[in-house]
Amino acid sequence: MFRSPRAETLPIDSVKPSVVFDAYARKIGLFGDDAKKDQFPDAFIFEVLKAGATKRDPLTIISDDKDFTAAIKDAEHITWLKSIADLFAELGLTIEAAPDVEDFVENNLDQIVAIVHNELNQWSLQVSDVDDGEIEDSTVEHVRFVDFRTFRTAGARKDILVVGRIEMDVKVSYHHPDWDTATYDSEDKLLLPHHTVEGEKNIDVEADFSMTLKVDQHGKPTSIAEFSFDHDDFIWVSIGPNELDY
Repeated sequence: MFRSPRAETLPIDSVKPSVVFDAYARKIGLFGDDAKKDQFPDAFIFEVLKAGATKRDPLTIISDDKDFTAAIKDAEHITWLKSIADLFAELGLTIEAAPDVEDFVENNLDQIVAIVHNELNQWSLQVSDVDDGEIEDSTVEHVRFVDFRTFRTAGARKDILVVGRIEMDVKVSYHHPDWDTATYDSEDKLLLPHHTVEGEKNIDVEADFSMTLKVDQHGKPTSIAEFSFDHDDFIWVSIGPNELDY
């Protein structure tokens, strides 16, 4: 799979472990203030990349891992971008299709809601604020594009690639043990719930997305070819009470 893009595999044998352990002890580089031990693999990789970056052959790291921000501060000839879209923008590959895309979104909102709903249900929303809580069903009722950028795809069709962030109003049904009425088992040192709480509520979910639009002979968007979320950092949601519940 690496032959086509002519990728080069870099061995980490040349990295001295003492360099990485020193960074961990001093809380610098990828370790930062938290000094997380799970950063060790990335720290070795970063040292290899850093050694190969030169003024003549600079390096761009593309990752949504915010730990790279601190790591490259003292590294010469290395820049950090969050996504491929940022790289395209850095290279000046954006296109002025925003007005056309905005019109398309406004005129096809129902279709977009249905597509986003289908994509969301390919994922599994997880409850973050109530122990043993589960989402039974989720329905996307409204969407709003927070921001987006547009790019022309390669090939003869000249489709439009749209990348950005979307906000979804999602109605969820859920259940979880009723911890408020649970009794405490002092012998086993645990709470024993006796009832189950069931309910429905609307929650706001935000996610980064990519969408490809087919275009007509004039370059105007006509339909959605593909839609997907870029990562899974949105799946943890809160179902606990908020101000609107009272």
